[in-house]
Amino acid sequence: GRRIFVSEKGYLGTGVEEVKKGDLVYMVAGADVPYILRPVVGKEHTFTLVGEAYVHGIMDG
Repeated sequence: GRRIFVSEKGYLGTGVEEVKKGDLVYMVAGADVPYILRPVVGKEHTFTLVGEAYVHGIMDG
């Protein structure tokens, strides 16, 4: 299943059911879709991959 979310900048998107407040959406160089990343508590610059996302208004195609 998918879950609808709204980013802090107001973009509407859908992601995996596990997406939650505090997750980050990144466009990764070379990727076709944005990815949802979750910061790892206590580990600076370390993230867990939550899944893929669709974000209306920032994706080509």
